This record gives sequence, C-alpha cells and structure tokens, in this order.
Amino acid sequence: MKILNLYAGVGGNRKLWSNEHEITAVEYDQSIAAIYKDLYPQDNVIVDDAHDYLITNFKQFDFIWSSPPCPTHSRMNFLLNQKETFTLKYPDMKLYEEIIILQTFFKGYFVVENVKSYYDPLITPQESGGHYFWANFDIPKIDTRKKVRNDKGYTLAKKMKEKNIYIDNFHGYKGDKRTLLNNAIESELGLVILRQIEEEEWVKKN
Repeated sequence: MKILNLYAGVGGNRKLWSNEHEITAVEYDQSIAAIYKDLYPQDNVIVDDAHDYLITNFKQFDFIWSSPPCPTHSRMNFLLNQKETFTLKYPDMKLYEEIIILQTFFKGYFVVENVKSYYDPLITPQESGGHYFWANFDIPKIDTRKKVRNDKGYTLAKKMKEKNIYIDNFHGYKGDKRTLLNNAIESELGLVILRQIEEEEWVKKN
C-alpha cells in the first residue's frame, strides 16, 4: 500500500510497520523530520505543513494516518484554564476539517487520531488505548496506556525505553525530547491498526 503518515513526529505509530509498504511522512519541524528520517531511512520524508499537504495529495494514497496537534482539544487544556496565568485558546478546527474531507472524498482507508477532548466530540469517534480515532473501519480495542510521569526523575532514558524509540544522539532538536516522545503514539497500537487494514484487504482479494 501507499501510506501517508501526517504530523509524523518521531514515528511512534510507524515504529512496527516494517518496510513492506511505501510510506510518505510529512513533518513541519525540520529537526524532527531529520530524526524521523534517521529512524526510518526507507520512508519518503517531506518537510511541509501536513494539513495543506493532505488536501492537495490525499488521492495518491491507499491509507492515510493523521495525528493533528492535540493541545487545544485536551482535557489538560481545560484544567490549565483554571490558572490565572493560562491563556485559553479556541480548539483547532483543522482536526474536524480533515475528518470531514476524508469521510466524504477519500476512497482508501483513513485514521485521524487525537486525545480525548474536554468537550463532547463534534463527530463521534471510536476509542482505543486512551485515544480518540475517526476512521472508516473498526479500530481494534486494546489498552496500551501507561502511567505518564513528568517529574524530573522521569528521565529521557526511561521514556526512550518505555517507547522503544531512541533519540538521545540527535542534537539538532533543541526542545524537550521527553515531550517529543510523549507525543508519539504507542507503536503497538499503530501496528494493530495497520494489521486490521491488511486483513480487510486480504478478505477483499480472496
């Protein structure tokens, strides 16, 4: 299959996909894209705005995975609003723009992933592993949730071991690498979703 991996980050969802498919990854931050390319050298990595890339290129792919930025939708956004120093932001509606376009016009398989929101979702999602999913097939129900620790004692080494993604040798990225890994979806969940699509494709052909 030709797979489009949007908002690719360090490729948590892609970690266990192996190289049997043709994968194009889109990541806006050049330093993060460089990490992704080093981890998955066979993928075609494009530094671009994933939202813009989707609307002009979606017809070229068989399976699309999109994980738009989640902070403005998250329950943490609601909790932080209780603090006087926090600036509340409107929920980023690009999430629903992508869902609507894919539901209406895309002929292949798609998954749009996001955190559980502090409001009732405007379009009903499926749930698995502590995430919301909007998809045109059934998302397997698995529990990959782990206790998230953000204290200073929860080192990068512990986070890398938990995610099985090792990025300590990449010095071009100046942000918090623990946060980068926190944003990576669990690789086990990415794998079972891809396997579900592969099984459905096999049934169609046989």
